[in-house]
Amino acid sequence: KKKKKKKKKKKKKKKKKKKKKKKKKKKKKKKKKKKKKKKKKKKKKKKKKKKKKKKKKKKKKKKKKKKKGGGGGRGVKLKKKKKITLGSLGTKLPLGRYTYFIMHLCNKFIVESLSPVKVISYVVLILFQLYSCSFQLSSALKCSPIFLNFTTTLKSAEKIFNTTQQSRAMSLFTGKRDNYNGVAVDLSQEPFEDFQQQLEKSLINWKADNVRGVWFNVSLSQADVIPVLTKHGFRFHHASKDGSTLIMTKWLPEDQESRIPGYAHTMIGAGAVVLNEKNQVLVVKEFYRSRPQWKLPGGYVELSEDIGEAAKREVLEETNIRTEFHSLAAFRHTHKAAFGCSDIYFIVRLKPLTEDITNDDREIAESKWMDVDEFLNHPEVHENNRMFVRQCVENPTEISGFSSIHPVLKHPQFMYFPALKNNTTSS
Repeated sequence: KKKKKKKKKKKKKKKKKKKKKKKKKKKKKKKKKKKKKKKKKKKKKKKKKKKKKKKKKKKKKKKKKKKKGGGGGRGVKLKKKKKITLGSLGTKLPLGRYTYFIMHLCNKFIVESLSPVKVISYVVLILFQLYSCSFQLSSALKCSPIFLNFTTTLKSAEKIFNTTQQSRAMSLFTGKRDNYNGVAVDLSQEPFEDFQQQLEKSLINWKADNVRGVWFNVSLSQADVIPVLTKHGFRFHHASKDGSTLIMTKWLPEDQESRIPGYAHTMIGAGAVVLNEKNQVLVVKEFYRSRPQWKLPGGYVELSEDIGEAAKREVLEETNIRTEFHSLAAFRHTHKAAFGCSDIYFIVRLKPLTEDITNDDREIAESKWMDVDEFLNHPEVHENNRMFVRQCVENPTEISGFSSIHPVLKHPQFMYFPALKNNTTSS
């Protein structure tokens, strides 16, 4: 037992010694590392000091050379200051001031533009143009030491320019998100080079982002991209009112039916029953008609026009009679009308403010005040028009309108209700 105890003690002592040795070695290594770091720092400081001294010496030498050579650069005497023309800017500036002028332009872009990517691209473009100009104007550039030093940075700018051009070409279309998780892209506001590649990458990104519908607004000047869009499953939706922009759409979810709404499919018109105090109704005959017919003045409601305003405008255009809104009388709804659309025609009752008629020579062949009884029994009156006038005279159910603001869209709206006593503000 005693022997065993002695052996254990010896083993413990050996272990302790080993641990101490290891600790000492670690400490030595740490000290060596610290010494090396200190030496490196000292060397770096010395190098920096040497560089600063060299720079100071160079500056002093340059100043001396300028004094000797009259400020022309590299000791060359100049008789006259050379000037170069800035092609697009159309101004003449000395070479030294030219660089400052360009830098001023860069600064202006930084202040005015919002996106930092645009700022970088503008600056790089200007630097690259300067770099290309330096080869053509080598004889003149010898006169400007500032510009010669500047060309070293322009070489690196060329690389940046090439990379930025590639990244711009391969960037994704951003567009604007709508309330239904769709994206609308206006190509006139999003520059592109390789349209097909950019479109393919954008579609992959949109699918990953669970975008449902994609809308592309294509102007006439960009019509060459239409075949590319059709190849990738886009369809024509509609064109703008002036015909300058085509809107194309695509539904992205493959496991769902398309929920993209069709374009406007119903035409809206407004006709007027204008009754005076003599129980006469205002009627017109159009130039272009399939058969002779007396009808009520009216026509199509224009974009963003109220029904009552449209009826008043049509009466004024066709007969030169000014009127005011009285009430909404009736409307008819039919299908397969102009352009294959449905058609709703509102009949508005108006009060005449004047009674002297002057025809519109472009559309109206004849117009007059006709007795209501004569109108209701006249052979050249359409059955629908008889019903509308009879409704206004025999069963005058007034449907009044009042203006308000739409609670969601926040746009002005007109609401029409029958026999309202509290809300009878005229249209």
